[in-house]
Amino acid sequence: MRSRFPLIVAIAFMLLFCPSIVAASTKGEIQLGFKAGGRLSTFTGTDTWSSGMRRTFSAGFFGNYSLGSQISIQLEINYAAKGSIEDVLVGNTLLKGKIKVDYIEIPVLFRLAYSRQSSVVPRIFLGPAIGILIKEEGVVKYEGRDLAWVLQNTRSLDLGIAFGLGLDIATRHGIITFDFRVTPALSTLHEDYPEFDRKNISLALQVGFAIVR
Repeated sequence: MRSRFPLIVAIAFMLLFCPSIVAASTKGEIQLGFKAGGRLSTFTGTDTWSSGMRRTFSAGFFGNYSLGSQISIQLEINYAAKGSIEDVLVGNTLLKGKIKVDYIEIPVLFRLAYSRQSSVVPRIFLGPAIGILIKEEGVVKYEGRDLAWVLQNTRSLDLGIAFGLGLDIATRHGIITFDFRVTPALSTLHEDYPEFDRKNISLALQVGFAIVR
């Protein structure tokens, strides 16, 4: 897999300086924060043989910019561990193997608040999400040992959408955030076989903290 470090650095640089650009044009409220949580992921499609969900985690940073009293846009850069549990044949034994496809994921979310007149604000959100592949491997435990192999033909970019529900709680020191999201992929998992219908999907529950600038 080719090194994607320059691309990741460039995107991180863009996200770091986007708040200043947006603030200058909208003069809205800006929130900067971090979050982390648990994730369940698997594969969907007619050509998948997933037999379970991979339990993983996600963590990252975000910047949120107010576009009005109830509408905002949020840029994120997250580490998102995805994959699935699949049946793997080792010799004559069928075992449960972990398929690991991990990404630097960059969602751009449009958020709608139910009300901004309270310290507790429920939200809904929706937007595109782009994943940059940083790890691809399969692991199965056999006779007490972990056997690993490198996956082949995994797309370097995973295109999808993210949507869900959130809750912001204002405190004296900042904003505590909670969100539950679903992120289904729109692109298939394998680059050289686009007709092979196998896609990522994940559920994530995250908690975070943001400061207001």
